[in-house]
Amino acid sequence: MKVFEEIGFEFARFLAERGVDTVADAAGLAAFCNGLRPGPPPDGQGHLREAFTNYYLAKFTTDPASRAQLEYLANLQIGFHEQIRLQPQIQSGMTDPVVDEADWGLKLLASLVPSSARWWTPVRRVLATALRVTLRPVRVRMLALMRDTVTEQMMTLAIAGRQWSLGASIPLPPSPLLDQFTNADLIALMASVPTAPSAPSNVGASDWSDLGQRMRYIGYLFRVYHQRPEVFDSPFSAEQVEAIRQGVIPGGQL
Repeated sequence: MKVFEEIGFEFARFLAERGVDTVADAAGLAAFCNGLRPGPPPDGQGHLREAFTNYYLAKFTTDPASRAQLEYLANLQIGFHEQIRLQPQIQSGMTDPVVDEADWGLKLLASLVPSSARWWTPVRRVLATALRVTLRPVRVRMLALMRDTVTEQMMTLAIAGRQWSLGASIPLPPSPLLDQFTNADLIALMASVPTAPSAPSNVGASDWSDLGQRMRYIGYLFRVYHQRPEVFDSPFSAEQVEAIRQGVIPGGQL
């Protein structure tokens, strides 16, 4: 909801204001971009300004490869913006349900020494802090293992009838028009996305809470599906759309 509330609105505004242009209108594009907050995310919308500028440039670019790279670059810039905004929620969502930073030392003390619940509170807090500091390396490793396990075992993505594990590579080639990059801005942005240390060709994210790993996966996913016809199908059937309008969760694949 946090993503669609912002980006969905801006896409609708962009299409309403600039989607009808048949010739490039630099002043009109500038007016649209002035409606976006300057600066980096999560508070600024600088990535969105760049993305919609590239979408607009692509609209009036006739060379297929150049146009595809502009569209892909814009998609990535949208992706970076939304993933940076969601980073706190994604990171905490993978560990907070089972580990509380504030009182895990107290809980550990209580599990080791059940009678500590009756001790003087200042004494309990001092001992809990000592446990928390001493065992911090263990806790850090435990959280990393937890994120790896959640990513590998529980996180999947369904696209056009196919199921992908976010922790595994995508065994499909990129779109032919995105096989090689010539756009300087796209090359620079791709250089900021880390490769897997042990296997550079593996785009899977072992830890979905890691922004770099997440963008590596998303970036390749966008590259694969850039022109595949199945992603241009309507996401919902007529029956599902009617159910949604009635406020009902529709049946079937969502």
